[in-house]
Amino acid sequence: MEEAIPIGVSEGFTKSAKEVFTVDPKAMREKDELTKEEKHKERAHRKRQIKQHLHAKEIRTKEKNREKGLAQVGDRFMVKQVKEQINKKKKGEKLDKELGLLTNADKNQNAFKSGKFFKSMEAISKADKDKKNLKREAKAKGMAMESFHNNVSAKRFKM
Repeated sequence: MEEAIPIGVSEGFTKSAKEVFTVDPKAMREKDELTKEEKHKERAHRKRQIKQHLHAKEIRTKEKNREKGLAQVGDRFMVKQVKEQINKKKKGEKLDKELGLLTNADKNQNAFKSGKFFKSMEAISKADKDKKNLKREAKAKGMAMESFHNNVSAKRFKM
């Protein structure tokens, strides 16, 4: 045995054949054989295990969020709302940049003074008109319309 195992193994960590092959009699019983107290103990044990698992999982998610730099808020719904607001704001800024409505300098000033308002209104109406003409041409050519939609829910379109 010593020649087969090149490393030293402590006898404290080895098990005898009796320890390996003996079966706990409590593990072999059916649920209907258990007494009321034993059923209660097993149920309480299962519940404790589940609670410990969920608590550990929550701690892991909080640590991941902390690493990502997300604010630690009491409940998940608030975190989700904050993320959605940030994404909505980014999307709005991106659309404004595409249309040329607001630049960084315009954000500090009033963006909707009469001159600026009508310039932006003209750009928006021109973009809408171009999109409408593009759709009309595609329909006349018989092209697929899905190439002109921006990943919007299919429920919004009539069949």
